Amino acid sequence: MTRFVLALASLATLTLHAAPVHAEKLTDEQRATLRDLGGEALVTDAERVQAQDPKDKKINYQETQCLIHYIQALKYERSGKASQATGQFRSCAVMCAAAAKKSESALADLGTKYAPLCQKKQRAIDGRSHLERAQKKLVEFKAATGLVNWYHRAAEVRGALEQASEKLGASPEVQAVEASFRALEQERKEGLAKVTKFMTRKDIVELQRRRDRVQDHIRAIEKDFGVSPRAETVRVELEHLKSDLRSLDAKWAFEAKAAGVL
Repeated sequence: MTRFVLALASLATLTLHAAPVHAEKLTDEQRATLRDLGGEALVTDAERVQAQDPKDKKINYQETQCLIHYIQALKYERSGKASQATGQFRSCAVMCAAAAKKSESALADLGTKYAPLCQKKQRAIDGRSHLERAQKKLVEFKAATGLVNWYHRAAEVRGALEQASEKLGASPEVQAVEASFRALEQERKEGLAKVTKFMTRKDIVELQRRRDRVQDHIRAIEKDFGVSPRAETVRVELEHLKSDLRSLDAKWAFEAKAAGVL
């Protein structure tokens, strides 16, 4: 089985990998790097994995990768690379959860220890991402004109805030964005109520469903045959579908104008 190897020449920059080779003990520089990232406990855990006999069949891929992904995630988080950190924390959570189930392994406790840490970190990073999206969508909602645009932009803000709250809880940052959103909703209360009534009408909901089905069919054909298919039967079908889509759009626009929302 593979053993844990922290590439001795590059640990200061945390380039990590696993390999079935014998490795020397961690250097003082390597310990310092790990200590800076995760404290003395991380150094101890790295040394435990490093010290394992590569022939020990109880030590498997998950145990090794659990700690590797955790250290890599800390590296990316420290350098401000949120998307890479999220990916590493996600991989860490998966690998550590698997490692925790290996009761016969001498390092199963690493999985139990690091799985919740990685899950918590991942939730926090994902939450910040959703919060940033909510802030961006709030700006778009403020700038939007027309009742239909208000309806769609408000829904986007609401969805992003729900996801941010799920990950971050009632944090001050989430509450601040929610307060700004609620204030803007209140200012546009009458218009939003009017357009919401229209958009949730049964006939309009069914009309939108029909439009979505036609649009999905068009996209599927264009994906398989291109926007200008050579086959006559496919081309005719695509033209009919696009004609149906135009008719549905015209019907929707007529009803929206009649309702005073367009």
